[in-house]
Amino acid sequence: MMFVRGCDLNTQTFTSLIKVLSLRGRFLEAYDVLSRMLSDGILPNEVTFNTLIHGLCLGGNMRDAFSLLDEMEANECCPNVTTYATLINGCARMGDLVGASEVWNKMVSRGCRPNVVVYTSMVDALCRNSMFNEAYDLLETMKRDKCSPNTVTFNVLVKGLCARGRVDWAMELFDEMETHGCIPNVTTYNELLDGLFKAGNDRRAFELVSAMEERGVKLNTVTYNTIVHGLCTCGKLEEAWKLVGRMVVEGLRPNEFTLNMLIHGYCKRGMIEPAARVSEMMRKVGLKPDIVGYSSLICGV
Repeated sequence: MMFVRGCDLNTQTFTSLIKVLSLRGRFLEAYDVLSRMLSDGILPNEVTFNTLIHGLCLGGNMRDAFSLLDEMEANECCPNVTTYATLINGCARMGDLVGASEVWNKMVSRGCRPNVVVYTSMVDALCRNSMFNEAYDLLETMKRDKCSPNTVTFNVLVKGLCARGRVDWAMELFDEMETHGCIPNVTTYNELLDGLFKAGNDRRAFELVSAMEERGVKLNTVTYNTIVHGLCTCGKLEEAWKLVGRMVVEGLRPNEFTLNMLIHGYCKRGMIEPAARVSEMMRKVGLKPDIVGYSSLICGV
């Protein structure tokens, strides 16, 4: 329509189009727009390239993202801290510590100072490779560089530790957060609860729930699902069922995961009738039993 009406397209127009195409995974079309932009003599800026790199990284297309970085430099468009942060985050999501380290080194060698997003992404990359000592050391480096870690940074490290069964260390880190001026949020608590329940430390998990409520941290669906899963795992099905009721009273809607856990918990103990009632309740709240729920019921029968 803009072409038909004779409107001049500018960098912002093309960048907006590239953004929406990238976020929807339509990378070939996004590349076509970039090519059209260059052929029309409209120079892309850092935002244009960063937008497409971000979309590629979200889609796990790291090879194309790095190729675009080369193209960015070839067009005399200097990468900025957002470019490097996006690439490091993409590498971290793929567990590619080598790739993340190479981007980090390139960024530092070019005089681009890392910000809290870059540091947090590097902490994530280290945690995904179980290099927790190095990740913790990076927090100390942040403080020396006067780039204070934030709650997200700590959450990444807490999540990594809990995922590898290092819950005791995660709890120590949790106690340390406030000394760095970081207030634990619902994500922090959710990660710790998941780790504690998986480690079989139900008592400490419920103490943490109490502390969470005392501090006024509102439980969300993930929190309730984590607690329900922990209760079902240790056979406390009545408590789990009551918690789902409380969840509804709090205005939170149970999802398939919530109800499938209850079905699995009952069926695992041969309690088919309660499991069937849960299945029926799923229908009443607009949730259809999926293959997980049906599989649990079949196993129970």
